[in-house]
Amino acid sequence: MNYPTVTVSVHFLTSEEGGRTSATPPDKLHCMFDLQGKYYDCRILLDSVGSVLPGQTVTAPLIFIDPETIIPKLVVGLKFNLHDPRLIATGTVMKIA
Repeated sequence: MNYPTVTVSVHFLTSEEGGRTSATPPDKLHCMFDLQGKYYDCRILLDSVGSVLPGQTVTAPLIFIDPETIIPKLVVGLKFNLHDPRLIATGTVMKIA
C-alpha cells in the first residue's frame, strides 16, 4: 500500500533549550514523532536541506516506519514534538499528499 508523503516544518531546539548539541546527519534523522503522548518511529529526510544545526527551522519530508498507525491521525496544521530520546524539536504538519 502506498502512503501519502508528509511534509513538516521542524524547529530544532538549541542545546540551551535541551535540544541536540550537534548538527543532524546530512541525509536523514531517525527519531520519535510524539503525538499527544504516543510515539511513532519516523525518519526526517534531509537530503534536500542537508545537516541541520540546533536552533534552525527546516521544511522536509517525513516518513513513518509503521504509517498505517499514524497517517489517519494527521491533518495539516497539526503540532507535534520530536524526541531522540529527549525532546529535540517541535513541528507542524504542512502538507499531506
